[in-house]
Amino acid sequence: MMKIVRRTLSEGAPVMDGFSPLLSRIYQARGVHSAKELSYQLADLESSSSLKGLNEALEVLYNALVAQQHILILGDFDCDGATSTALAVLVLREMGAKECSYIVPNRFEFGYGLTPEIVDYAAKLKPDLIVTVDNGIASEAGVERAKSLGIKVLVTDHHLPGDTLPKADAIVNPNQLGCEFPSKNAAGVGVIFYVLSSLRTLLKKRQWFEQRQLKEPNMASYLDLVALGTVADLVALDH
Repeated sequence: MMKIVRRTLSEGAPVMDGFSPLLSRIYQARGVHSAKELSYQLADLESSSSLKGLNEALEVLYNALVAQQHILILGDFDCDGATSTALAVLVLREMGAKECSYIVPNRFEFGYGLTPEIVDYAAKLKPDLIVTVDNGIASEAGVERAKSLGIKVLVTDHHLPGDTLPKADAIVNPNQLGCEFPSKNAAGVGVIFYVLSSLRTLLKKRQWFEQRQLKEPNMASYLDLVALGTVADLVALDH
């Protein structure tokens, strides 16, 4: 017989502002402790400032935009990887990247992630910068190969890292050691969304859009991709 587990709170649980005692108990039994956690407003998203490696990543991307370097997005074939790739390409092009391409490797031919084999294949496209999305945290050999060819590498990922990290120019992954970002459940598309949103803020501060007469990207218009990749990747849905 299937055992039914019920999670309950004591009758004395604090009441959340704006909610009845019953709804407060229901929400809190599910780990929600404030009305802010129920907000869909972008302003109430957790700040990206605590993401380890974010500042280095922003400088790498900013310098690539200024020099109009060839940025190559290295994705993955699952839904999280596909939405991450689409998001990165669309936003960077909207931000003024004139040469932004992508590769989704065939695992049976190149293996998973940024392998030396896919780097050699990508090198034919002559990228200046490779940005991994939803992969790369375990790609030590691939990053080493890219660096030997003079290609910079920015790793954005959400998978658990190993004992050592690849020697990339920058790594953004909430699960890397020393990262104080409060949520460790973000999918790959969520990580690259945070990076690109922060890049938009940096570009705005440096009058990038104004000087080049570019329309500032509306990051909220890309939340459909973020939602699709997040739900499809079956990560835990926290605030």
